[in-house]
Amino acid sequence: MDGAALQRALGELFAPWVQALDLRVEAAGADGVRLRLPLTPALVREGGVLCGQAMMAAADTAMVLALMQHFGQFRPCTTVQLSSSFLRPLSA
Repeated sequence: MDGAALQRALGELFAPWVQALDLRVEAAGADGVRLRLPLTPALVREGGVLCGQAMMAAADTAMVLALMQHFGQFRPCTTVQLSSSFLRPLSA
């Protein structure tokens, strides 16, 4: 699947709140998928820091798109485990 097909999938297969993140597929290839999470006022918390929940949702969504890229189509999947260690805040 190319980046355009994966971008369309974001608008067709994901929940409205994920769509509201306005994720953008920047690259899609055999080695993976790269997304951009735009920094918007809705995602910024006190101190101008991007909220971790948005970053984790973007990471989880990227994995679904990577699976689609790998298999050539959407296959139902469920996140079984997801964790992250934030080394420093991402700020505007």
